[in-house]
Amino acid sequence: MLIAYQYYRKIIFFIIIFLAFLNCEEQYNSKWGVIFIENESSSIHNEEIIKIANEQYEYLIREFEKVNISPLKIIITNSNNIRSNIWKWSLGITKGNKIIIKDPAISHITKSKFIKVLRHELNHLYLNRISNKKINIPRWFEEGFAMRYASENSLRHKLIIASNINSNELYDLNTINQKFHSNSKRTFNFAYAYSSLLVNNLPKFYSKDAINQILKNIKTGNSFDEAFYLSTFSSIEHYNKRIYNLITSKYKWFNLIQFPNFLLVLTPLILIIGFIYKRIKNKKIIKKWELEEELLNSEIDNHEEE
Repeated sequence: MLIAYQYYRKIIFFIIIFLAFLNCEEQYNSKWGVIFIENESSSIHNEEIIKIANEQYEYLIREFEKVNISPLKIIITNSNNIRSNIWKWSLGITKGNKIIIKDPAISHITKSKFIKVLRHELNHLYLNRISNKKINIPRWFEEGFAMRYASENSLRHKLIIASNINSNELYDLNTINQKFHSNSKRTFNFAYAYSSLLVNNLPKFYSKDAINQILKNIKTGNSFDEAFYLSTFSSIEHYNKRIYNLITSKYKWFNLIQFPNFLLVLTPLILIIGFIYKRIKNKKIIKKWELEEELLNSEIDNHEEE
């Protein structure tokens, strides 16, 4: 009897936990489809999340095509204990139709940055619905696309690229996917910076509709490599070489910003050169004054003689 009682108590306990879990999840209609939200944040409200989601959907379909709507789940969590390198370095992740984002309280970001992270993850969701899990889109394109259309590109990415300009083995697209799973935050950040550069330069190297054309060709069932070639008439390998040539010619000057210690070494030399220049300039001014004074005295003497 006692065993049966304890057994039923456990069942009731798990039912209560399950119901509590359901109660913390709220359901909303959106342009993406029904969104289920689990929100542990006190600074970001569900209505704001839905507003951002709808705005991002409208923005994407203005740029590209509509995608099928279906239910999705957004979780704003204050847990930082997920054992994953991706979660360790990331502010958010998207898997299928589920988005998980860290609460700004644990990621230490501003609200405006949080909005960009949410837009970034919604961009991943859009790509998931374009490919429909049938086409394998490489990670560099996914991340570059997500950053481009969340306005996350920055000078920081260029500085990361510049600091690795001599490590040409890093720029191999065959190994870039591994860098997103690296134990090194520096390598992880490089993968994102390079992905941003690759996607942002597609319209510059090819047509302004290059990204749109790639997505259209993926949607019709072409593999990513085929879609890339049909849209650019270039192989991915050839494009990668062109990008690396761009980096070596354009971004080497950004390295100067990356070496404050080097600048500190140069500071005394700069000061000495500045001192010498100032001294020479002052001597010229003094000499000019002396000459003007001589001319003035000469004019006075001539006037007195007259």
